[in-house]
Amino acid sequence: MRIEWGGAGDADTCGADDAEEEAADDCGAEDAEEEAADDCGAEDADAARGGAASGPAWAHAVTTSSNPAHTKRHAARPRRSAAGDVHRLTGVSDMWVECRSGDSAARPPDGDPMNARAHLPAPPPSARRRVATSTLRGASRLLAVLATLLLAADLAAAKDDPLFADGLKRVDATTWKSKTNLLTNRMARNEDGTINVVIEIPAGTNQKWEVSPDGQQLQWQLSNKDGKPRIVDYLPYVGNYGFVSRSWLDPEKGGDGQALDVMVLGTTTPRGEVVKATPIGVVRVIDRMEQDDKILAIEAGSTFTGVTDIESLDDRYPGVSEILRLWFAHAHGTSEVQMMGTGSRNQANAVIDYAAESFKKRRISDKAAADKAATR
Repeated sequence: MRIEWGGAGDADTCGADDAEEEAADDCGAEDAEEEAADDCGAEDADAARGGAASGPAWAHAVTTSSNPAHTKRHAARPRRSAAGDVHRLTGVSDMWVECRSGDSAARPPDGDPMNARAHLPAPPPSARRRVATSTLRGASRLLAVLATLLLAADLAAAKDDPLFADGLKRVDATTWKSKTNLLTNRMARNEDGTINVVIEIPAGTNQKWEVSPDGQQLQWQLSNKDGKPRIVDYLPYVGNYGFVSRSWLDPEKGGDGQALDVMVLGTTTPRGEVVKATPIGVVRVIDRMEQDDKILAIEAGSTFTGVTDIESLDDRYPGVSEILRLWFAHAHGTSEVQMMGTGSRNQANAVIDYAAESFKKRRISDKAAADKAATR
């Protein structure tokens, strides 16, 4: 910023000298002519011919520039008034201001740039247009940033719930769609003897979710009584509840026609996630006159690592097996469930192998039936 003080004989004339000097800078001849017209105008021209100018006598010309090079050249080549005294205000790198007056009483106090700025008139139209354009560009950038942030917030809100695996997409409040078939996307067993368990209900929750019969969705199970989504009216699930991938309990042999259920002890795992687990035993359950055994397993890499069977579970964590037995006996109502005791690790592995083999036989049978139907 620059303030120039003039003597009485230099009363606000924007003559050829000023116009030529303005034309010499980066703004060009057209800007120089426009600023000369804006800065003086007819009213200032009258004042230059002897008329009285309105407002403070010292404040009659304001020019702004957002070009640092432009400002630098002006600062290096200051114009002097008839009186020859030149004053500069520092601290503003993108604006220079000229003020001419013969009345020293009208000058702002020396060394007070803020006060000087307070007494300056409004910038000319050309400067206002440049400021308005810069403001609009800044506002456009700000709106673009805000739009990006809002979109990110919407995507975050629409992103998978932390209790659902990343491969699931929300359809509605009671349905999530899977990218893969949850019933068949993994083998029942791994080479190291662990089993692959698809989690339907995370530990510590009580909403009853299950995989759809076609394996493409996770659905919040509806109550047979009132059609509302089921919530277990007991303690939340004490472990991650799910089923062994590619398993099936044959109804013709007393099974419930569904995959083999598993309770996995370990950290809370999202719905739809597949975890490796080590079988340690089985809880024998009859649910509505159907076999509904529950495999007990330990999540690989969890704090339960080292537990190999129910006996070692009780040794390291006294009372846990009793808690599990009581939970299975009461979580779904005592009138529907009959507890038939627990079985060993070997018995659990035998049930898993039987359920996996039943699944293979069913797939072969289903394929044969489909091929037969296609040839008709």
